[in-house]
Amino acid sequence: MKKNEQKGKSKLQAFRDRKISYKISVATGVLLVICLTVMIAISASLAAATLNKTVYSEFEGVALQNGIKVQSVLDDAAATAKIFQDYMVKQYEKYDEEGYSGVTEQSDVYDVKLQEMNKEIEDFIISVARTKVESSDEFAGIGVFFEPDAFDPGIKDYTVYINEEDAANGKVQSYGEYDSYGSEDYYKDAATSQKESFTDPYEDQGVKMISASFPIVYDGKTQGDYFG
Repeated sequence: MKKNEQKGKSKLQAFRDRKISYKISVATGVLLVICLTVMIAISASLAAATLNKTVYSEFEGVALQNGIKVQSVLDDAAATAKIFQDYMVKQYEKYDEEGYSGVTEQSDVYDVKLQEMNKEIEDFIISVARTKVESSDEFAGIGVFFEPDAFDPGIKDYTVYINEEDAANGKVQSYGEYDSYGSEDYYKDAATSQKESFTDPYEDQGVKMISASFPIVYDGKTQGDYFG
């Protein structure tokens, strides 16, 4: 018989020879250790599950709040677009009924004279865009872009754009010629589909944003886009 086996048997025999009170104490201790181990394992498992649920709930809450915020901004953009769209339709209807008066006024955006009716439209666009950009931190800029020859006989490509800096300084700018924006997704998608369009998120000057475009349609034809 090997030494280890003899040693093990001697320990077992020694334990058997112990008093019953000692044996009960040892058994109770072992059982207690087992119970504590199981309880710790269960508690750890429950704590982990609770923590995961709490973290998930917090992320879900943040996502929900951000979603509500984004939806609110998009709703605001759509409401502003509706103002432009309804106004432009009325102006096109007025032109169909009355035509131009022949009176012209100097444009605030271009070095040209606009028909009186179109100068009123320009003033309206500038006023609404400036007010919206000044009053909302969510709008980096607002513009109205037209199809070629869709605005005034004195200018082929007409755009009005106001960003935060322009609004603060009382300025207004052109967004360039049709060739520079007509093929871009933010303009083309809405103009072609005659439905609202949203770009994927992108970064501009360190700020994450999206662009929303809403078509200006009259008599089934796209006249331009509201862009915000």
